[in-house]
Amino acid sequence: MMFNFCLRVGSRETISIWSDPWVPGLPSRRRFGPAPFGAPVFVSDLIDHISFQWNGELLNVFFQPVEMSAILNIKLSRALVVDDWIWLPEKNGCFSVKLRLHLEI
Repeated sequence: MMFNFCLRVGSRETISIWSDPWVPGLPSRRRFGPAPFGAPVFVSDLIDHISFQWNGELLNVFFQPVEMSAILNIKLSRALVVDDWIWLPEKNGCFSVKLRLHLEI
């Protein structure tokens, strides 16, 4: 069963690039494969903390074009809210409680 939730990128300090589901545009919500040698560990490592933009040069080194595109679609905020779980809309654009009810059973 594909769970329709992922981590919302907030403070970016606790989300592991390689093991946490944090990229909504990817089927598994995470980067495919193990971390390459010398790769950054946390999502915060992929961000220019002065401009609050994704570090495109770094993304280009460690990610495939489809992954890079999905990451660049994640809007960053200067307000450092907590990294937290969010539900994603279904294919029809609506939110569903079906998964939530299934998890309670």
